[in-house]
Amino acid sequence: MSKDIIEKIINSASTMDALKNNKNVIRNYQLQLMLSTIKSLMPSEDKKGVRIYYPRFIKEMELLKYYIYNSDKNKTNNYWKYKDSNFTARIIPIVITNSDFDIAREEIIKNILFFTGNIKSLLSGILLGKLLDTLISGEYKKEEILKNLKNEIINFSQTEFLNEYKKYYKIDLEEFEGNYTINFEKERINLINTLNDISYNDDIIKKSILIIENHCEVDNAKINDIFLLSLLGVYSEEINKIEYSDKKFMTKISDYLVKLRKGRIDPSSLDINMNNIPNLFDSNQGDIIDHPLLNRSKIIKKYYKNDTVTIEIMTKSGLYIFQK
Repeated sequence: MSKDIIEKIINSASTMDALKNNKNVIRNYQLQLMLSTIKSLMPSEDKKGVRIYYPRFIKEMELLKYYIYNSDKNKTNNYWKYKDSNFTARIIPIVITNSDFDIAREEIIKNILFFTGNIKSLLSGILLGKLLDTLISGEYKKEEILKNLKNEIINFSQTEFLNEYKKYYKIDLEEFEGNYTINFEKERINLINTLNDISYNDDIIKKSILIIENHCEVDNAKINDIFLLSLLGVYSEEINKIEYSDKKFMTKISDYLVKLRKGRIDPSSLDINMNNIPNLFDSNQGDIIDHPLLNRSKIIKKYYKNDTVTIEIMTKSGLYIFQK
């Protein structure tokens, strides 16, 4: 059943800190990014799919910018070259909550273009989304999965894509460094070659295929991406037995995603007032605040070091550490 697979995906995606023998007190950045994306999901009023509600998503990203484990703090400002290694954390909930992959694909494209115009990131995101959708649908055999992925990338029309999504680029395509049409086709052919095992040129797709081939024989300790862990959970019972502090909470998150997928969440119940969001760094140690994104929270520590200020905040969903 898809519910069982979804629970395995979410549970295993949450084990990175435990696998790396961290204290597991605060979530790694990719996991927190996935949760922030989940909080930004909104069922459509017409019951046709679940989409990212960008007014909230933007606020979540503004807050997450100060997350102490934010690996994107020093990212390049070049929209076309930024590879967006963390898109994998955002596409997981998009795919899980949409039983119609056409809608999931739309949301993946829009979300990746929100961060980068990098063609490789875009096409890889679509392929990985299709891979996850295939697993949730109950197909685990490598041959059938690769067939689905090849069909997805072969049938992906650049012309239709640009007609539909050109408006979502943050920078006009005229400013692309090089020939966009040629570069797009090169990346598409490269990914087809990867799927045909002619060459492995995309690390995360290569590793995804290896997991499907070898299952739990892949070295867990070397996996540093939440998407790859989510795939391992589908094939490996061992990874689902790992204990970590967030396990009960993540089970609730899994149940919530299943309800979103089945259209059992009233969109009006997710409305929040995002006016006058307090600046957390203006708060003092011991303050209790009502924050639209974090809910009722307590500042348990605030300290300064060199030119930085750090605050530790305890919420109903766990501990957050922000720094600027």
